[in-house]
Amino acid sequence: MYSKRAVQALTEPDSWDDRLDAEFDQCCTSADFAERQLARAENRVPKFVGK
Repeated sequence: MYSKRAVQALTEPDSWDDRLDAEFDQCCTSADFAERQLARAENRVPKFVGK
């Protein structure tokens, strides 16, 4: 959902909100984000848990 709101905000003047920055930070510190990085390094399919 973050990506959709971020792209929309980029196409509409003055619509970027600090909440988008907070959502981005949440995405980058999630367990699934870490799993994606580890899976890529280990050349395997990630096992996401939704956290």
